Amino acid sequence: MSTLFKIIKAWAIASNPSKRQTELANLRANICDGCPSKKIIIKKLNIGVVCGECGCPVAKKVFTDMFNACPLGKWEEIDYPFFHNKNDKSII
Repeated sequence: MSTLFKIIKAWAIASNPSKRQTELANLRANICDGCPSKKIIIKKLNIGVVCGECGCPVAKKVFTDMFNACPLGKWEEIDYPFFHNKNDKSII
């Protein structure tokens, strides 16, 4: 899957997420919020938060349907139950 397609898919999910997708995104965002790699583009307005490792907007990246898509591997622990639940047929 191309990088552009992954980005487009995450933006599409972010526009109309399921309850489960929102729950996972919130958990991921909490991790990103405390990450030293987080970059705020416009500090005075506190908008434009991007990942300093990959450059993706954090508000959209957290909605990706890929397991542990954090470039630093920080999402693995919280992603695991969402992607490896044997009772679910869908990963998210």
